[in-house]
Amino acid sequence: MIRSILHYEGSSEYTDTVPLPIDVVIPHKPSREWLFKKYTLPSIEAQDPSRIIILDDSGGAGDKRNRGVAMCTSPYVFIPDDDLIISGGYLKRAIEALETNPLPISYIYSDWIQVPLEGCMDPPITQAQYVVIPEFKDIALHDRGGVDWPVVRRETYQPFDVKVKRYQTWDWSLIMKKAGYEGMKIPGWNAVSFMIDRGITTGTGLEVSAEMRTYIQRKHGFIP
Repeated sequence: MIRSILHYEGSSEYTDTVPLPIDVVIPHKPSREWLFKKYTLPSIEAQDPSRIIILDDSGGAGDKRNRGVAMCTSPYVFIPDDDLIISGGYLKRAIEALETNPLPISYIYSDWIQVPLEGCMDPPITQAQYVVIPEFKDIALHDRGGVDWPVVRRETYQPFDVKVKRYQTWDWSLIMKKAGYEGMKIPGWNAVSFMIDRGITTGTGLEVSAEMRTYIQRKHGFIP
């Protein structure tokens, strides 16, 4: 079988045995290239997905995810960011969870660990923050909650709202819920995310965050 590393502009392909029926869609920023190539991509390749689709043009993350999923052919899709490391066996466990839990269970997520880099390539481990994601039944009530990096059934995937610039997966989980699809949390800290964007790690993006939080809450009827 063919494992394809696809870029939106140009692509390269590698031949390999691919045991997992899952495609991976990654919206990529050139500013994260050093971390992506050294850590993120190898941690995903090691889990043997069918295809990895990397969109590295100038579009927004939601738009890139939607276009990437439209290119997928496997029954399952993993939608990570490009600044994290995935724990070994996570994709296999997520697929097994979906195969043993029928609809309306449509996607899998878990807790994760956040490490703010602040421009430092080797941060002290004491900076790590353990991020606990709410259970699916509590997502709608959670101010900034939702899921991160879901493994989703391709047939049930609902497009991201391209207007949302922050908290995209929180909004996406609410979109999925309105469409009648539920998520399921599986145990474990299954990703380490390295927060390297200035707006997130230093707080300079607080205005955008507040604007997006209000937009999402109003859109889904949490506030007038």
